[in-house]
Amino acid sequence: MSIRKSIIVFSSLLIVLTIWRMPASLVTRFLEANPQIPFNLSNTSGTLWDGNGRIKANAFRDASISWSVPILDILLFSPSVIWKVDSNNSVLKGKSSISGSNIITNTSGTIGSSLLNRIFSEYDIILDGSLSIENLSVISGRNERFSINQLDGLLIWTGGEITYMLAKLPVTIVSPVFELELFKKKPNPIQARLKTSSYNFPVLLANLSERGNLNVKVTKAFTKIFGNEWPGADSEEQIVLELEEYIF
Repeated sequence: MSIRKSIIVFSSLLIVLTIWRMPASLVTRFLEANPQIPFNLSNTSGTLWDGNGRIKANAFRDASISWSVPILDILLFSPSVIWKVDSNNSVLKGKSSISGSNIITNTSGTIGSSLLNRIFSEYDIILDGSLSIENLSVISGRNERFSINQLDGLLIWTGGEITYMLAKLPVTIVSPVFELELFKKKPNPIQARLKTSSYNFPVLLANLSERGNLNVKVTKAFTKIFGNEWPGADSEEQIVLELEEYIF
């Protein structure tokens, strides 16, 4: 092999090794430069392609995260990240891929009572159970607003004790298993239907607009499940309450 070819081969190997050993801290720098991505990363170790660290994102105040980047996906011009987030009794895992102007994320896992109670504490609700994410698929735009273009998913509440405040007094009920269907197709808002095996219709309907307006429609059946049945001769399928709140 000529000296010139040897230099080219050596330089190529050096470049490949340098890229391959890029530190995981580069991910932290990328997130800091893109504040529209809604989480922070710290205490990283490993490499850009196979690393781990600590993450803070909304209710995930201090969770561990690990990730790997499939080289084949990069070669196919569809870069992606396989990731896993673990916080106490909550575990989420999934894959996020870039496709054109969109980010496609598929995730599953379990959200335990500790994290759920952190989320619902401001509403004076205490939950004794877990939420199973069977399959959640999200397509979001790669823009500053990080808007959701499409969403499909099924979440299952395992059932258990739920304590809430009514007229400044705590009320505890044992809830059945609930299934929450989530779906969205742009330009429609995110929509949700809450179902249980006791009824052949959704007991609660909700939608969330991109501007953060949450609209919830409650059936008489839902009030019965939670121990405070709506009075009157309305059918259990009847919408008896409609609530609206700006949440972000």
